[in-house]
Amino acid sequence: MVKLLKAKKLHYADFFVESQDLKHNCRFTLFICTDKKTKNGKIDISFDVSKKIKDTYLINGTISTRKSKIFFDLFISEDTSGIMLSDRFYDLAEENIIF
Repeated sequence: MVKLLKAKKLHYADFFVESQDLKHNCRFTLFICTDKKTKNGKIDISFDVSKKIKDTYLINGTISTRKSKIFFDLFISEDTSGIMLSDRFYDLAEENIIF
């Protein structure tokens, strides 16, 4: 099923997570549809590897537009990788996320 998005602008944020602590480096691409104005037409992303819990790395991050911020948590391990958004966990091996 294809959803038609009525937003005025489609932005994408492509970022590469590389750390000496991670066995595998990960690349994430987030697509963001918005009708809000952005700062210089860009979306800013910041993230850091905050801690390791039982062989799973927790990466905290924020996505910022001009007036909005989205906070996210990424979980990366040997077995699974996922993202936590709005108190719901999405397994990235099983599904794409559209919200």
